[in-house]
Amino acid sequence: KPLVGSRRRQSGLCEGAGQSHTPRAGAAMEQTMAMLKVPGKMREELIEPCSDPSKYGLMITTVDDQGWELPEKETIKNLRIFVAGFFPGAPSRSWRTGNGQRFGWNQEGVFLHENHLKRYFGIFRESASVALKMAVPEALPEFIGPGGNIDGAGAPTERMLKSLISHLPDVSKDLRQQVLKATFQRADINGNGVLSRVELGTMYRKLVNTMSAADVDSLMQEADIDNSNSINYHEFVDWLHDSASEHVRGHLENAIRTEADIVKASFRVWDKNGDGLIPVRHLQKMLGRTVEHLSPQQVKSLCELVDADHDGNIDYDEFVDFLFQTYKRDH
Repeated sequence: KPLVGSRRRQSGLCEGAGQSHTPRAGAAMEQTMAMLKVPGKMREELIEPCSDPSKYGLMITTVDDQGWELPEKETIKNLRIFVAGFFPGAPSRSWRTGNGQRFGWNQEGVFLHENHLKRYFGIFRESASVALKMAVPEALPEFIGPGGNIDGAGAPTERMLKSLISHLPDVSKDLRQQVLKATFQRADINGNGVLSRVELGTMYRKLVNTMSAADVDSLMQEADIDNSNSINYHEFVDWLHDSASEHVRGHLENAIRTEADIVKASFRVWDKNGDGLIPVRHLQKMLGRTVEHLSPQQVKSLCELVDADHDGNIDYDEFVDFLFQTYKRDH
């Protein structure tokens, strides 16, 4: 069985999906075929797969980013419109289809952004064009030990991922709790220290955007220890620390692992419709208030630089990545 669970950013190729039958849309698939994530600059390569999804193995990454699943029919229809450039505002890098849903592309790939999460499209590697295969290199080979099990000492893909993760500047558990508290306080409009399960669940999913709505709802039911349909901050943090499953804690740690993750999470909290965009004018106001060493003209120039489409909106994930990459380069 191929190695699964690789994070999607390291190569553009993930171990993908395929079964002898066609499952329903939205169903996660058994990891048996290599999937190729289509780079944004080669988005036209998705036009034919949209016309015949089963032939090309058109898939979208799952909410937890651990695999692939079939897109909904409406998603495929809108994806074709987007990659073919037949949408209002073309050739913009993104297209809002309504209800907090947005199609876009970046260096990593072509994505659907909704519910504060980017999910990328891919196809079976074996069905890709020669040009696309050349543009997206193979992942590191895996060594399958005796009996078909992955040998931990001989799985270079897994070793590489562990090495990369171990060298990332992780944030502390205390800092994660500060982020949770600040998010809770922002949602606590009347300042009584209590939120309804629905309110807290909504805020928590913005922080931990790789958890499904159903998972978060189940989590909130468990956290509401006294069944009062409301949760105070200390009750919630105590539950996370003492009783939450490793699965729940793992999602939180992965969602808020680095300083860049914290900034992205903060943007998601402000993002009311979940489409991943922030108006340039709002970003200028925020930077003007929080970054004192930048002049108004410098703030304006920075925002114009990041607003590649000049449509008055900025993808805040890309904005944060740009800032942290620039910082690393200069230091």
